[in-house]
Amino acid sequence: MEATVALSTRVAPSAALWGRRLHSATRQTTNRTRDPRTQTQSRIRQTSAASSNFSKSGVISGRTGGKWWKSPSYLDVHRPCSAVACTKQTVSIGSKFVYDIPGVYIEDTDCYEVVFYANYFAFFEKALQAALGHKTLASLLYSSGITTNTLNIENGKYAFAARLGDAVTIESKLLEIRTNSTRWEQSATLSSSGKLLVSADIELGFVNPDGSMARVPDNFGFAPAASAEGVAANELTMPVGAVLVETPVTVYAADVGPTGLLSNNAVLRYFERNRTDFIGGARGLKEVQEAGVAVVVVRFSNAKFAVGEFRLLGEHLVARSVVELQRRDTTVVFHQMLFCGDKLVAQADITCVCISQKNMRICACPDSIAVKIRGAKE
Repeated sequence: MEATVALSTRVAPSAALWGRRLHSATRQTTNRTRDPRTQTQSRIRQTSAASSNFSKSGVISGRTGGKWWKSPSYLDVHRPCSAVACTKQTVSIGSKFVYDIPGVYIEDTDCYEVVFYANYFAFFEKALQAALGHKTLASLLYSSGITTNTLNIENGKYAFAARLGDAVTIESKLLEIRTNSTRWEQSATLSSSGKLLVSADIELGFVNPDGSMARVPDNFGFAPAASAEGVAANELTMPVGAVLVETPVTVYAADVGPTGLLSNNAVLRYFERNRTDFIGGARGLKEVQEAGVAVVVVRFSNAKFAVGEFRLLGEHLVARSVVELQRRDTTVVFHQMLFCGDKLVAQADITCVCISQKNMRICACPDSIAVKIRGAKE
């Protein structure tokens, strides 16, 4: 039987932040949070999926047992934070965790006022940290130096865009428990309607201080691994084709985790910058926008992030792309790589389509883009 864990806060986004159009949607939630004693509470419980149901906000409802925890008062009340994960209950394959984001902030969006594509994976990462328990992860890091890091992202699909102010629900389902990693199926939906935004399969690895893969700790209450097979550091491969654009980047403190490993969100931002450089930089992107065309990410696959000896804070990296046109010049596929010297440290295949802003239909990509790609093949 599947198990479900709900993570939520009793903090609603203020209607004043996003104007009158959100007032009616937030009124009911706001009325429930007038008691200041509930402002810093975060709740987690495990229930039977068969006897629970989703409310309009995406939070699991129903009373089927389980225990409530109160999170520490210092937790960020503007974003959902989990309480300490229950280490006594067993989390098995098929367990689901539901994590609520009360509203999309300006910092989450791009120039179109929709969520920047890489930020969905930041949401996914926060949801997994909440599911595992912030204090449990911190204790593991401080006691043994072990941390988590995304190893692979597969089957990433973008179905719809969340906009500024939208409430988003993240659901994480545990697919597999390996010796030193766990695999998750994650999805983001609009809390108001349940409409799918993004989905992907994530492999989350446990990493020792020296960069080697660690065994999955017992701290999280996982059932014994179904497979004894472990994973080593990812083996990344070079795509075939001519590199059309290179983008130098510098790794800053905000781009790495507590052990110095480069975050997957930072890598995706580097790749976005590289794709923008291919279009012609900020000026080229503006010209494409003025031509009434939006180049949007629709698919994400073969994303691999190296661990091993890579401590990249302060390093100068280079993002490179091999680009191809598909489907009557409406689809652009970027095979992207990130190098530290001659070492490949991350890669991903990112598929974009061109959308007419006039009728919101797929259209041929601008000639300025098509000419560059065709010229490289000749």
